[in-house]
Amino acid sequence: TDYLVARSLIGIAQQHIALDKDLTVRQNIRQHAMLHKIPKGEIESRMEYAADLLGLDEYMDRKVDSLSGGWKRKTSIVCAIVHRPELLLLDEPTAGLDTRSRHLLWDLVLDLNRRGTTIFLTTHYIEEAESLCDRVAIINHGRLVAVGTVDELRDTIGRRIPARRQDGGPPLPDQGRGQALLGDPGGLVLQHPQDYPGGCVPGADRRGQGEAGMINPFTVLDEAYRVAWGDLVYIRENLLEVVVTTLVGPLLYLLAFGFGIGGSVSSDPDAYMAFIVPGIVALTTLSATFSTVSMKILVQRLFYMSFDELLLCPVHISAIVLGKCASGVI
Repeated sequence: TDYLVARSLIGIAQQHIALDKDLTVRQNIRQHAMLHKIPKGEIESRMEYAADLLGLDEYMDRKVDSLSGGWKRKTSIVCAIVHRPELLLLDEPTAGLDTRSRHLLWDLVLDLNRRGTTIFLTTHYIEEAESLCDRVAIINHGRLVAVGTVDELRDTIGRRIPARRQDGGPPLPDQGRGQALLGDPGGLVLQHPQDYPGGCVPGADRRGQGEAGMINPFTVLDEAYRVAWGDLVYIRENLLEVVVTTLVGPLLYLLAFGFGIGGSVSSDPDAYMAFIVPGIVALTTLSATFSTVSMKILVQRLFYMSFDELLLCPVHISAIVLGKCASGVI
């Protein structure tokens, strides 16, 4: 279960927005805190701290689906830091943010780093890397070509980048184009997975690891509840809609195949109804389970990416399966 420990120490804000659109901002953050097993008494204070810093206060009780892209991104970042990870991965976190929100996020990143959080951040903004990063890596076509401090990169690569004219004139002289990326100038560390034996960083590939050892069933049940919590909240808040949607199908089947066709195909209506009703119940249960479990997971996985967030949380795979199936059955 050491992969669960590793996940508990990591926070990830992906480039795509992976939130549950049916829940509010507050509910999304709360569920992330629950999945990371934050003590119940601390959840509220942690939510309020991060939300206040990013200006989310007035949006906490709004549905995620009603927010603009920038506010969704802020919510995603709060979800990634609510459990105070030791390692935080931010994939272009300021994309789509206005200037004020961008600088608020910078303040948050610097504050988290001062508190001891190691942060990996990808960005296309040079000034962002200069303002936030102790070390900067340059990636070209998927290859890590140079790593160093801001000053090291500025003193070496920055002086060798070829300039292009915008007035249509001939290009300026090429001052060592590409040379800074090929050698080891100025003490820069050049690294690439091919530099390691076997072509990968030691310890990086753990995708084949399963759930080793005995799993406490009570732990799995507790995690399953945390997984299903968001769906249960949605059912509670939309109970009438859920009940009506669930009953429409069997009622239509009963009217069509029971009272409609049944009267013309059977001389014994009671026996026919005793035969057809269990079949309608079974068919309704199967179709409802498929639509609420399989289809919802498919939609969350392919379109909203919110299912990906579950796979990044420190919960057993068996708990995710049990939680999703339980909420679908309910």
